[in-house]
Amino acid sequence: MMNIDNTRDSGIVHHVIPDLKERVQAVDPNGGRCLVENCSSTRAIEYCHLVPRSFPQSYLESLEWYWNMRANTLNLDTRCNIFPANASVHHIHDNCRFVLAPEESIVQQYYDTLDPIIRMAWRPRFPIIPDRNNFRYTLIPIKDMEDIAFSRQTLTGAPPIPNDFTTHLYPYDTLPVLISHIHPKYAIVSAGAKLSKLPRDRVHALLQSFPRLLNIMHLYRAWIFPPPANFAEDDSFWPPYDPSDEKDNEDNDEGGKPRGKDHKDTITEKGRCRIQKRPREQSPTGNSPRARAAYRQSDEVDEYEEVEESDCDTVITPKGRYTGGYWRRKQNRRKVVGDRLSASGKRKRSSGLSHVNIGQHTRKVGKMEWNGDALRSWSSQIVPEKQVDLIQDVTALDVEHPDVCGAQVLSKSDAAHLHGGLCASI
Repeated sequence: MMNIDNTRDSGIVHHVIPDLKERVQAVDPNGGRCLVENCSSTRAIEYCHLVPRSFPQSYLESLEWYWNMRANTLNLDTRCNIFPANASVHHIHDNCRFVLAPEESIVQQYYDTLDPIIRMAWRPRFPIIPDRNNFRYTLIPIKDMEDIAFSRQTLTGAPPIPNDFTTHLYPYDTLPVLISHIHPKYAIVSAGAKLSKLPRDRVHALLQSFPRLLNIMHLYRAWIFPPPANFAEDDSFWPPYDPSDEKDNEDNDEGGKPRGKDHKDTITEKGRCRIQKRPREQSPTGNSPRARAAYRQSDEVDEYEEVEESDCDTVITPKGRYTGGYWRRKQNRRKVVGDRLSASGKRKRSSGLSHVNIGQHTRKVGKMEWNGDALRSWSSQIVPEKQVDLIQDVTALDVEHPDVCGAQVLSKSDAAHLHGGLCASI
């Protein structure tokens, strides 16, 4: 366990990520040296996120959709999103002063999947570009860099001497192409987010000097666009519970080779990363976690099994980001619960006939249409321990059951009309 000191809220990792430094260095072609200045890893090297951890939740959901991933599986702590940088470079990066632009051929490969007219992304067409450690990047300054120079170490085989360093001044056209393991899709999102914060005239000037930034901006806007209205019903995005999810089926990360058993970045078939497999907790009734979730109270938290953090492109996100149908049910339930709270903040009690309400009866005997005959049949099963105000009880349906089993709600006049028949049957 280590404490990785990253700057600003966009990349701070005070929550310790196991073996993050080792995992990044294992794939970094520069051996953990600063990506920009190539300074020694024994200096103040920090670990910089391309897409920050503070990225908006709605944007993460859009990325998962358009990147053809499953819901709640995007992992911003993957080594594909992190590169080593000295403290000053890290600070400059997090202050949105420069971007790392992938090579044009890769940007074009992503751009060709957009709709040619409206430039919209399509989930099934997202290209899979395998991970590797020789992606090529160009550093492009976008603001407030005119007085900043980079001193890059060119020779690293022996103790450094003055001739081993080269100074690069704005606009850094003498800086060599940067080779890194970071994945281009994260670099595109990072660059697009930074460019979107600039004034329009500044963006126009940048596009004149760096035309490749235009396609990066188009990709960013397409990838953060809200998903379709019915996206939550797509089983490829919100997969139903599958017991085979617990087996040792492994999927490829970005189409790469299957990971060996000695790696800590394996993912299951459903995209949830686990280091140690363990059986899913079963309830005494044998219901699956998703089935049990349907009966939880509205103020409960979805307590799925804890999943250890791992380094892959997809990992289940922290607790509180609800998954699957339970997330949708919880949103609907919150709305209903809000309507049922009294002025004091306490939950309203539903009125019933002889301590039995229609909701309880419905859950016991099944759904049915509530009409006059049904109400008389129901009332005949109740022991008349005391006189009950039937008009008040039936009218309560108008508040607590706005649509009972799809039938029309009884109005007050309908309730009054049924009052005589109900009393007669009792």
